Amino acid sequence: MFFFLALSCSEYGYTEKGNINPDSEKEEEAAPTSDPVSLPSDEEDEPEPTDPVNEPSSSPTSEPSEPAFEAPPEDDGFDPEETIIEEEPFGNVVTILMTLSDMWIPPQTADQLIYNAVQFVSPVLDPKVLIIRDDNHNGEDVQDSENIQQWLQNRALTVDFMEEPSEGVTINDLWGYHVVVLSNPGYPPDDIGSIESFREFSMQGYGIIFQGDDMTRLTSPLMESLTRLQNIDNGTSYYGVNIDNNQGQTYEVSFIEGTVLTEGIGNFTFEYGNDIDTAQPIAQGMSVAAECTVQGSTHPMKPVITAFSPEQEFLE
Repeated sequence: MFFFLALSCSEYGYTEKGNINPDSEKEEEAAPTSDPVSLPSDEEDEPEPTDPVNEPSSSPTSEPSEPAFEAPPEDDGFDPEETIIEEEPFGNVVTILMTLSDMWIPPQTADQLIYNAVQFVSPVLDPKVLIIRDDNHNGEDVQDSENIQQWLQNRALTVDFMEEPSEGVTINDLWGYHVVVLSNPGYPPDDIGSIESFREFSMQGYGIIFQGDDMTRLTSPLMESLTRLQNIDNGTSYYGVNIDNNQGQTYEVSFIEGTVLTEGIGNFTFEYGNDIDTAQPIAQGMSVAAECTVQGSTHPMKPVITAFSPEQEFLE
């Protein structure tokens, strides 16, 4: 929700400025009189000295000051005890259907991407971020979660790390955070309890990042309500071409310049030798930041990285 972009300013309060210009009225000049003019004489009387008269001034006695800036209200993050009145999740969501520590993607690109994603989904300027490593990772590319933590900490963000409990993440685990990142580089998440908690988190307007090349394979209506992506297959074969586990053919992944997530990345293309879920957007207001097809082919592109915001203008 914070890429931030992408990122909402409704939390900033302000007061309207008063008139800070000094009084611009000027004293009217004295009108000429019709008294006859005396003829000059040989000797003129010297004028008698008079005491200065303190005339009242129309100018303000002191410069008015600008009204004090009203700081935005503090946002202490997700509160599981808060009553939710929204019917649909309204936090910003980013879905990254790739491994970020793979040999194919440059580390500096992955670093910039995850930072942009946090900035877009976060509802505050200085978010508290929780990285969760999904327990169904099966040992594949497990360094992704730790790398994400390190990249964000290097940018002076407040970041915590946790392993997903076997029974799933509870809403109390999310207390006080503004952004949650669920990372499972090579396998689908398998705990509906965690997704239920993430939905509650999003219902309060907080941001979620899903990262992993099988993230849409949890074909749950709850998951689809957050990613706004519908899974078609796991992408190990695309138009009859096998792409998986860095063997055989590769995908050609292209970042799209000018989107909310490609600041500092631009129009960048690279090969990727692992599977990428084949999924389609199911909601308005989505931005595709990267797409792919079989390397060297003219097959249709499919989304790889998407950003969703209920406020569509943030994505334009």
